[in-house]
Amino acid sequence: MEQLESTDILDKEIYEDARKKAEKTLRGADDNVASVKRKWQRKLERGIKSLQSKYDDKKKTLQAGLDSGRPLAEKRVRLSLIDALFAEAEADYLSHLDKAKAEALLKNKKDALEKESAGADNAEISLSINDIIDDMLDVHRRELAAALFEPPLLEGEIV
Repeated sequence: MEQLESTDILDKEIYEDARKKAEKTLRGADDNVASVKRKWQRKLERGIKSLQSKYDDKKKTLQAGLDSGRPLAEKRVRLSLIDALFAEAEADYLSHLDKAKAEALLKNKKDALEKESAGADNAEISLSINDIIDDMLDVHRRELAAALFEPPLLEGEIV
């Protein structure tokens, strides 16, 4: 019986040692898995940050390209609007211009041109009311624009 008891105790000790070794091996494996998991997690986070940075840079570049054209397009639209309004005002002025005023404008312009061409041989003068209006617009365009339109519409524009 004593032998059975000592065999039983020995079996228990062997079993306990095997259990401890198995637990230690399992803990080591768990630690190893956790370490590998942490490494891959850090690698994944770095990759995501790198891709995010790369696409943010691309987005900024594309947006800058789009934004660079916007002010020019806005200026074109504003200038087109101003030009259309000038053309409309010119047409309205011409439609309400009476004969006496037209003749006076033509006479004044003719006199001015004759003074400029004094001394020139065979100077030929050709005038129309539209030429006179176009000249007035060319000379006084900025003043007219400032008087007719709000300053923010004209800001930075050469009218």
